[in-house]
Amino acid sequence: MARLWIVAAALIGLAAVTQASTLLGGREKARADSAGVKQALAFALYQYNKRSNDEYEARVVNVRNVETQLVSGVLYFMDVDIGRTQCKKPTADVKSCELHTDPAFVKISTCHLEVLKVPWKSITKIDSSLTKARLAEQ
Repeated sequence: MARLWIVAAALIGLAAVTQASTLLGGREKARADSAGVKQALAFALYQYNKRSNDEYEARVVNVRNVETQLVSGVLYFMDVDIGRTQCKKPTADVKSCELHTDPAFVKISTCHLEVLKVPWKSITKIDSSLTKARLAEQ
């Protein structure tokens, strides 16, 4: 009888572990097309262009991965490819700018961006921006 209780407890424990697909307070995958991610990415790109010494605006070429984490707000972790456009700074609408095609000007940067958004305090800030430039493959 004791053996039956041990087996039952083990099965219940196993079921509980497999049901918990995400760790409470841990990172979760997010959709790149969700409103919060779009806002965080637009803010991060604005800050990237503002801080960059490049005379041309940059825009997102590819979203590789997005994760969120609930902290004292929402922390967005975004891995993106950012490309140099043909538009010189400042440009109002970077989304409409075409990417450079001239090999002398083509530049793609792979960036890890972290944005913290605390809506109830009206806070949005960049936590880090780790960028590694690489030449675009033609």
